[in-house]
Amino acid sequence: MTTSTVTPVSSTATDATVGSTRFDAASVVALAEVVDRDGLDAHAATLFALAQRASATGVSPVLVDVMLGTGEPYVARLRAFTRVGAAVASPRQHRSAVLAAGRLVAA
Repeated sequence: MTTSTVTPVSSTATDATVGSTRFDAASVVALAEVVDRDGLDAHAATLFALAQRASATGVSPVLVDVMLGTGEPYVARLRAFTRVGAAVASPRQHRSAVLAAGRLVAA
């Protein structure tokens, strides 16, 4: 497993395709859709911003490291992405984000 260090990202950092780093349920689902289409590495800047938010909110550092770890198996990175995205989106919307993102990356 690789270990990554999450450093601060500007609050204005955005992914042009997704258009937001709010990371509510809708933006996590939008990110899952573009990740499904383009792959994780094509959206590295947004994943890094998601990792920063996740670290700040207490999401497991192991999940964050796996999501960002380019040396990790791709399927493990996708699974970590769905868990991290759901945890950051909103506790109330957690389940719907997990289900939507999970359907996209499982296909």
